[in-house]
Amino acid sequence: MNQLFGITAGDSSGVGPEILLKAFRENQISHPVVVYGDVEALAYYDDLLHSGVRIRRIRRCSEYEPGALNVLDHGLLRRDDITPGEINAKSGHAAREYV
Repeated sequence: MNQLFGITAGDSSGVGPEILLKAFRENQISHPVVVYGDVEALAYYDDLLHSGVRIRRIRRCSEYEPGALNVLDHGLLRRDDITPGEINAKSGHAAREYV
């Protein structure tokens, strides 16, 4: 397997998840990546934006699978916690934890 790069999903109340999903869908991410984030938050945005990205929950980097957006799921957020465009303490806390 090639070297994996880790990136964060960003703040789920901001544009980070949207940018990540769009970049992945449009093959603008040129290296294998593992996302540090929450599957629920990314799935929320994937549904909202109709991105069609296959999001895959993994527990460790060795479970990486090409062709999917592999997410080391922190399990900090649920769909109900997401407030796009609004300051949200849970989202801010989660974004800090991803780093």
